[in-house]
Amino acid sequence: MAEQPIPPEPIAIVGIGCRLPGGVSGPEDLWALLREGREAIGEIPADRWDLNHHFNPDPQVPLRQHLRRGGFVDGIDQFDPSFFGISPREAVCMDPQQRLLMEVSWQCLEDAGQPAEDLRGKPVAVVMGISSADYSTLLWISRSDYGLPDNEPFILPGNTGCIAANRLSYFFDLRKL
Repeated sequence: MAEQPIPPEPIAIVGIGCRLPGGVSGPEDLWALLREGREAIGEIPADRWDLNHHFNPDPQVPLRQHLRRGGFVDGIDQFDPSFFGISPREAVCMDPQQRLLMEVSWQCLEDAGQPAEDLRGKPVAVVMGISSADYSTLLWISRSDYGLPDNEPFILPGNTGCIAANRLSYFFDLRKL
């Protein structure tokens, strides 16, 4: 059976959720940052990594950081796994991008005034992207620091970009279009 083309329809943005560098945790913060012309790039936070240990201004020196500033999202450690039906053990294994995606998706629905339960079982598309796998690399290297075994089953789904859209679809009980 041939797929029917989808007729063109206007698209409306009815809800916004965001977490961005510069202390932006929602659309109001984003507009304030832009309106005030503030910079969202800052010193690497001490709780991210020891910059003095890893820094070398020469970009040719291998295995060293040669920049002292970057764009860092605040509160990535504030994820509430139980709210999303995720165990604490699984949450440790989830890339912060997946955690933020879940939080921001919920925030977007709240901003739109759209109760999540009204979407359950409905044909809703989830379209998103994830850029890097840095957390996966760090987690594999330091998994014993978190008490995770070598064969930890949550590392793969928690760090595979293609799983993130499925995770949202499952949590919100969305169906195929």
